[in-house]
Amino acid sequence: MKNTKQGNYRGDTYTTKESADQIFDHAFKKMLTLSSKAVTNMINGLFGTDHNPSTTTITYHWTEHQADGTLKTTLADSILILNDKYAYHMEAQITEDNEIVFRVFSYGYGYADVNKEIHTTEFDNKPVYTLHFPEPRIIYLGDVSSSVPDELQLKLDFQNNSPYIYSVPTVKLAQLSAQELNDRKMIILIPFHLLKLRKLMNRKNGPDKTTINSLKNLVETDILQSIEINQQLGNITPSDAHQLISLTKKLYTYLYDAYTETEEVWNMIDQSLELESDALILKMEAMENTIKDMDVKMADKLAEIADKDAEIADKDAEIERLKAELAKLQT
Repeated sequence: MKNTKQGNYRGDTYTTKESADQIFDHAFKKMLTLSSKAVTNMINGLFGTDHNPSTTTITYHWTEHQADGTLKTTLADSILILNDKYAYHMEAQITEDNEIVFRVFSYGYGYADVNKEIHTTEFDNKPVYTLHFPEPRIIYLGDVSSSVPDELQLKLDFQNNSPYIYSVPTVKLAQLSAQELNDRKMIILIPFHLLKLRKLMNRKNGPDKTTINSLKNLVETDILQSIEINQQLGNITPSDAHQLISLTKKLYTYLYDAYTETEEVWNMIDQSLELESDALILKMEAMENTIKDMDVKMADKLAEIADKDAEIADKDAEIERLKAELAKLQT
Protein backbone atom coordinates (compact mmCIF):
# COMPACT_ATOMS: atom_id res chain seq x y z
CA MET A 1 0.00 0.00 0.00
CA LYS A 2 1.13 3.51 -0.76
CA ASN A 3 2.64 5.45 2.11
CA THR A 4 0.63 8.58 1.36
CA LYS A 5 1.53 11.84 3.03
CA GLN A 6 -1.73 13.37 4.20
CA GLY A 7 -2.81 16.76 2.90
CA ASN A 8 -2.01 18.70 -0.25
CA TYR A 9 1.32 19.99 -1.42
CA ARG A 10 3.34 21.46 1.44
CA GLY A 11 5.82 23.45 -0.62
CA ASP A 12 9.50 23.40 0.34
CA THR A 13 8.78 21.62 3.63
CA TYR A 14 8.83 18.21 1.91
CA THR A 15 12.05 16.44 2.87
CA THR A 16 13.57 12.96 2.66
CA LYS A 17 16.61 11.28 4.16
CA GLU A 18 18.40 11.77 0.86
CA SER A 19 18.91 15.11 -0.83
CA ALA A 20 17.61 15.68 -4.35
CA ASP A 21 21.14 15.57 -5.74
CA GLN A 22 21.79 12.21 -4.07
CA ILE A 23 18.53 10.68 -5.25
CA PHE A 24 18.97 11.68 -8.88
CA ASP A 25 22.69 10.94 -8.84
CA HIS A 26 22.04 7.42 -7.54
CA ALA A 27 19.23 6.89 -10.06
CA PHE A 28 21.41 8.06 -12.97
CA LYS A 29 24.31 5.84 -11.99
CA LYS A 30 21.94 2.90 -11.47
CA MET A 31 20.73 3.32 -15.04
CA LEU A 32 24.30 3.20 -16.28
CA THR A 33 24.71 -0.24 -14.70
CA LEU A 34 21.78 -1.88 -16.51
CA SER A 35 22.46 -4.52 -19.15
CA SER A 36 25.30 -3.86 -21.60
CA LYS A 37 22.70 -3.94 -24.40
CA ALA A 38 20.63 -1.14 -22.83
CA VAL A 39 23.64 1.00 -21.92
CA THR A 40 25.32 0.54 -25.31
CA ASN A 41 22.11 1.58 -27.06
CA MET A 42 21.97 4.70 -24.89
CA ILE A 43 25.61 5.60 -25.62
CA ASN A 44 25.05 5.14 -29.35
CA GLY A 45 22.08 7.51 -29.21
CA LEU A 46 23.84 10.04 -26.99
CA PHE A 47 27.21 10.15 -28.77
CA GLY A 48 26.19 9.18 -32.31
CA THR A 49 28.27 5.99 -32.28
CA ASP A 50 27.47 2.54 -33.67
CA HIS A 51 28.76 0.01 -31.14
CA ASN A 52 27.13 -3.41 -31.43
CA PRO A 53 24.80 -3.81 -28.41
CA SER A 54 25.05 -7.60 -28.58
CA THR A 55 28.84 -7.88 -28.42
CA THR A 56 30.05 -4.71 -26.69
CA THR A 57 31.72 -5.03 -23.30
CA ILE A 58 31.54 -2.20 -20.76
CA THR A 59 33.88 -1.35 -17.90
CA TYR A 60 33.42 1.50 -15.44
CA HIS A 61 35.73 4.22 -14.20
CA TRP A 62 34.17 5.48 -10.96
CA THR A 63 35.99 8.21 -9.07
CA GLU A 64 35.27 9.16 -5.48
CA HIS A 65 35.33 12.85 -4.73
CA GLN A 66 35.83 14.29 -1.26
CA ALA A 67 34.23 17.69 -0.89
CA ASP A 68 34.14 20.52 1.65
CA GLY A 69 36.86 18.99 3.80
CA THR A 70 34.44 16.40 5.20
CA LEU A 71 34.86 12.65 5.36
CA LYS A 72 31.81 12.12 3.17
CA THR A 73 32.56 10.90 -0.33
CA THR A 74 30.29 10.65 -3.33
CA LEU A 75 30.73 9.25 -6.78
CA ALA A 76 31.95 12.18 -8.79
CA ASP A 77 31.96 11.08 -12.41
CA SER A 78 30.58 8.44 -14.74
CA ILE A 79 33.13 7.31 -17.31
CA LEU A 80 32.32 4.17 -19.28
CA ILE A 81 34.88 2.35 -21.42
CA LEU A 82 33.53 0.26 -24.28
CA ASN A 83 35.51 -2.67 -25.64
CA ASP A 84 38.55 -1.60 -23.57
CA LYS A 85 39.13 1.29 -25.98
CA TYR A 86 36.41 3.93 -26.30
CA ALA A 87 35.82 6.14 -23.24
CA TYR A 88 32.65 8.17 -22.71
CA HIS A 89 32.16 10.65 -19.87
CA MET A 90 28.65 11.59 -18.76
CA GLU A 91 27.79 14.20 -16.15
CA ALA A 92 24.15 14.54 -15.12
CA GLN A 93 22.73 17.82 -13.80
CA ILE A 94 19.29 18.57 -12.42
CA THR A 95 19.72 22.35 -12.61
CA GLU A 96 22.08 24.81 -14.24
CA ASP A 97 25.62 25.00 -12.88
CA ASN A 98 28.25 27.45 -14.08
CA GLU A 99 31.06 25.33 -12.63
CA ILE A 100 30.15 22.05 -14.36
CA VAL A 101 32.52 22.45 -17.31
CA PHE A 102 35.48 22.77 -14.92
CA ARG A 103 34.51 19.59 -13.12
CA VAL A 104 34.06 17.70 -16.37
CA PHE A 105 37.55 18.76 -17.47
CA SER A 106 38.99 17.85 -14.06
CA TYR A 107 37.44 14.38 -14.05
CA GLY A 108 38.43 13.87 -17.69
CA TYR A 109 42.01 14.80 -16.88
CA GLY A 110 42.00 12.40 -13.92
CA TYR A 111 41.01 9.57 -16.24
CA ALA A 112 43.55 10.64 -18.87
CA ASP A 113 46.33 10.82 -16.30
CA VAL A 114 45.66 7.26 -15.13
CA ASN A 115 45.63 6.02 -18.73
CA LYS A 116 48.45 8.16 -20.15
CA GLU A 117 50.80 6.73 -22.76
CA ILE A 118 54.52 7.25 -23.23
CA HIS A 119 56.11 6.38 -26.55
CA THR A 120 59.02 7.57 -28.67
CA THR A 121 59.08 9.41 -31.96
CA GLU A 122 60.06 7.52 -35.06
CA PHE A 123 63.02 9.72 -35.97
CA ASP A 124 64.84 10.88 -32.85
CA ASN A 125 63.56 8.42 -30.17
CA LYS A 126 62.47 11.30 -27.96
CA PRO A 127 59.62 10.50 -25.56
CA VAL A 128 56.11 11.68 -26.42
CA TYR A 129 53.42 11.75 -23.75
CA THR A 130 49.75 11.30 -24.70
CA LEU A 131 46.68 11.98 -22.57
CA HIS A 132 43.52 10.29 -23.84
CA PHE A 133 40.50 12.28 -22.63
CA PRO A 134 37.10 10.58 -22.69
CA GLU A 135 34.44 12.05 -24.95
CA PRO A 136 32.20 14.18 -22.67
CA ARG A 137 28.50 15.01 -22.46
CA ILE A 138 26.59 17.05 -19.90
CA ILE A 139 23.01 15.82 -19.51
CA TYR A 140 20.57 18.30 -17.98
CA LEU A 141 17.87 16.07 -16.54
CA GLY A 142 15.48 18.84 -15.55
CA ASP A 143 13.84 21.72 -17.37
CA VAL A 144 16.56 24.34 -17.81
CA SER A 145 16.41 27.81 -19.33
CA SER A 146 17.09 28.60 -22.95
CA SER A 147 20.30 30.33 -21.88
CA VAL A 148 22.03 26.94 -21.47
CA PRO A 149 24.10 26.59 -24.65
CA ASP A 150 24.28 23.48 -26.80
CA GLU A 151 27.98 23.37 -26.06
CA LEU A 152 30.06 24.58 -23.13
CA GLN A 153 33.58 25.74 -23.88
CA LEU A 154 36.65 25.99 -21.71
CA LYS A 155 39.66 27.87 -23.06
CA LEU A 156 42.99 26.34 -22.08
CA ASP A 157 45.77 28.92 -22.23
CA PHE A 158 49.21 27.36 -22.61
CA GLN A 159 51.02 30.71 -22.68
CA ASN A 160 53.59 30.43 -25.48
CA ASN A 161 51.54 27.80 -27.31
CA SER A 162 48.27 28.41 -29.04
CA PRO A 163 45.22 28.20 -26.75
CA TYR A 164 42.99 25.16 -27.00
CA ILE A 165 39.19 25.14 -26.71
CA TYR A 166 37.86 22.20 -24.70
CA SER A 167 34.25 21.72 -25.84
CA VAL A 168 31.55 19.79 -24.02
CA PRO A 169 28.19 19.26 -25.79
CA THR A 170 25.07 19.51 -23.64
CA VAL A 171 21.89 17.46 -23.83
CA LYS A 172 18.68 18.99 -22.46
CA LEU A 173 16.57 15.93 -21.71
CA ALA A 174 13.35 17.85 -21.09
CA GLN A 175 13.50 19.10 -24.69
CA LEU A 176 13.65 15.56 -26.10
CA SER A 177 10.30 13.89 -26.65
CA ALA A 178 9.62 10.31 -25.64
CA GLN A 179 9.48 9.45 -29.33
CA GLU A 180 12.97 10.86 -29.90
CA LEU A 181 14.33 8.89 -26.94
CA ASN A 182 12.72 5.78 -28.42
CA ASP A 183 14.11 6.47 -31.89
CA ARG A 184 17.61 6.98 -30.49
CA LYS A 185 17.21 3.95 -28.15
CA MET A 186 18.01 6.14 -25.14
CA ILE A 187 15.08 4.68 -23.23
CA ILE A 188 17.01 4.18 -19.98
CA LEU A 189 16.77 7.95 -19.48
CA ILE A 190 12.96 8.00 -19.76
CA PRO A 191 12.23 7.98 -15.97
CA PHE A 192 13.75 11.46 -15.75
CA HIS A 193 10.92 12.78 -17.92
CA LEU A 194 9.04 13.01 -14.62
CA LEU A 195 10.93 16.27 -14.12
CA LYS A 196 9.14 17.83 -17.11
CA LEU A 197 6.10 18.75 -15.00
CA ARG A 198 7.94 19.62 -11.81
CA LYS A 199 7.48 23.40 -12.18
CA LEU A 200 3.77 23.10 -12.94
CA MET A 201 3.26 20.70 -10.04
CA ASN A 202 5.13 23.01 -7.68
CA ARG A 203 2.90 26.04 -8.23
CA LYS A 204 1.92 27.91 -5.10
CA ASN A 205 -1.64 26.63 -5.02
CA GLY A 206 -0.71 23.12 -6.08
CA PRO A 207 -1.45 21.36 -9.39
CA ASP A 208 -4.74 21.82 -11.23
CA LYS A 209 -6.72 19.04 -12.90
CA THR A 210 -5.10 19.66 -16.29
CA THR A 211 -1.62 19.24 -14.82
CA ILE A 212 -2.64 16.04 -13.02
CA ASN A 213 -4.01 14.64 -16.30
CA SER A 214 -0.78 15.64 -18.04
CA LEU A 215 1.20 13.80 -15.37
CA LYS A 216 -0.97 10.71 -15.78
CA ASN A 217 -0.46 10.75 -19.55
CA LEU A 218 3.27 11.33 -19.12
CA VAL A 219 3.63 8.30 -16.86
CA GLU A 220 1.25 5.99 -18.71
CA THR A 221 2.18 6.78 -22.32
CA ASP A 222 5.63 8.36 -22.41
CA ILE A 223 7.29 6.33 -19.66
CA LEU A 224 5.58 2.99 -18.98
CA GLN A 225 4.47 2.36 -22.55
CA SER A 226 7.90 3.30 -23.93
CA ILE A 227 9.60 0.90 -21.51
CA GLU A 228 7.24 -1.90 -22.59
CA ILE A 229 7.77 -1.21 -26.31
CA ASN A 230 11.56 -1.16 -25.97
CA GLN A 231 11.48 -4.43 -24.08
CA GLN A 232 9.39 -6.00 -26.85
CA LEU A 233 11.80 -4.67 -29.48
CA GLY A 234 14.76 -6.14 -27.59
CA ASN A 235 16.43 -2.78 -26.94
CA ILE A 236 16.38 -3.59 -23.21
CA THR A 237 16.06 -6.82 -21.25
CA PRO A 238 13.07 -7.76 -19.06
CA SER A 239 15.29 -7.13 -16.04
CA ASP A 240 16.11 -3.64 -17.41
CA ALA A 241 12.39 -2.92 -17.82
CA HIS A 242 11.67 -3.98 -14.25
CA GLN A 243 14.47 -1.81 -12.87
CA LEU A 244 13.42 1.20 -14.95
CA ILE A 245 9.88 0.98 -13.61
CA SER A 246 11.27 0.60 -10.09
CA LEU A 247 13.42 3.71 -10.57
CA THR A 248 10.42 5.57 -11.99
CA LYS A 249 8.51 4.67 -8.85
CA LYS A 250 11.31 5.94 -6.60
CA LEU A 251 11.66 9.23 -8.49
CA TYR A 252 7.89 9.68 -8.65
CA THR A 253 7.59 9.09 -4.91
CA TYR A 254 10.24 11.70 -4.21
CA LEU A 255 8.82 14.30 -6.62
CA TYR A 256 5.07 13.94 -6.27
CA ASP A 257 4.16 11.79 -3.28
CA ALA A 258 3.28 14.94 -1.32
CA TYR A 259 0.27 15.49 -3.59
CA THR A 260 -2.72 13.39 -2.54
CA GLU A 261 -4.26 14.10 -5.97
CA THR A 262 -1.67 11.89 -7.68
CA GLU A 263 -2.38 8.63 -5.86
CA GLU A 264 -4.04 7.18 -8.99
CA VAL A 265 -0.84 7.75 -10.96
CA TRP A 266 1.28 6.19 -8.19
CA ASN A 267 -0.97 3.12 -8.17
CA MET A 268 -0.59 2.82 -11.93
CA ILE A 269 3.23 2.67 -11.58
CA ASP A 270 2.94 0.22 -8.71
CA GLN A 271 0.62 -2.05 -10.70
CA SER A 272 2.94 -1.95 -13.69
CA LEU A 273 5.86 -2.88 -11.44
CA GLU A 274 3.88 -5.82 -10.02
CA LEU A 275 3.03 -7.00 -13.55
CA GLU A 276 6.71 -6.79 -14.52
CA SER A 277 7.62 -8.78 -11.42
CA ASP A 278 5.02 -11.42 -12.29
CA ALA A 279 6.32 -11.56 -15.86
CA LEU A 280 9.90 -12.02 -14.64
CA ILE A 281 8.83 -14.79 -12.27
CA LEU A 282 6.91 -16.56 -15.05
CA LYS A 283 9.92 -16.25 -17.36
CA MET A 284 12.24 -17.64 -14.69
CA GLU A 285 9.85 -20.53 -14.06
CA ALA A 286 9.63 -21.20 -17.80
CA MET A 287 13.43 -21.23 -18.04
CA GLU A 288 13.66 -23.58 -15.05
CA ASN A 289 11.10 -25.91 -16.64
CA THR A 290 13.03 -25.79 -19.92
CA ILE A 291 16.24 -26.69 -18.09
CA LYS A 292 14.46 -29.56 -16.32
CA ASP A 293 13.13 -30.83 -19.67
CA MET A 294 16.62 -30.61 -21.13
CA ASP A 295 18.02 -32.48 -18.12
CA VAL A 296 15.44 -35.25 -18.60
CA LYS A 297 16.19 -35.47 -22.32
CA MET A 298 19.92 -35.51 -21.61
CA ALA A 299 19.44 -38.26 -19.01
CA ASP A 300 17.47 -40.28 -21.58
CA LYS A 301 20.22 -39.73 -24.15
CA LEU A 302 22.90 -40.77 -21.66
CA ALA A 303 20.92 -43.91 -20.83
CA GLU A 304 20.53 -44.63 -24.54
CA ILE A 305 24.27 -44.13 -25.05
CA ALA A 306 25.00 -46.42 -22.10
CA ASP A 307 22.77 -49.12 -23.67
CA LYS A 308 24.59 -48.71 -26.98
CA ASP A 309 27.94 -48.93 -25.21
CA ALA A 310 26.82 -52.15 -23.47
CA GLU A 311 25.61 -53.57 -26.78
CA ILE A 312 28.93 -52.69 -28.44
CA ALA A 313 30.81 -54.25 -25.52
CA ASP A 314 28.80 -57.48 -25.95
CA LYS A 315 29.56 -57.53 -29.67
CA ASP A 316 33.26 -56.90 -28.98
CA ALA A 317 33.24 -59.81 -26.52
CA GLU A 318 31.53 -62.04 -29.11
CA ILE A 319 34.13 -61.08 -31.71
CA GLU A 320 36.94 -61.93 -29.31
CA ARG A 321 35.32 -65.30 -28.53
CA LEU A 322 34.99 -66.13 -32.23
CA LYS A 323 38.61 -65.13 -32.82
CA ALA A 324 39.71 -67.47 -30.03
CA GLU A 325 37.70 -70.39 -31.50
CA LEU A 326 39.14 -69.66 -34.97
CA ALA A 327 42.64 -69.72 -33.55
CA LYS A 328 42.01 -73.17 -31.97
CA LEU A 329 40.73 -74.56 -35.28
CA GLN A 330 43.77 -73.26 -37.15
CA THR A 331 46.11 -75.06 -34.73
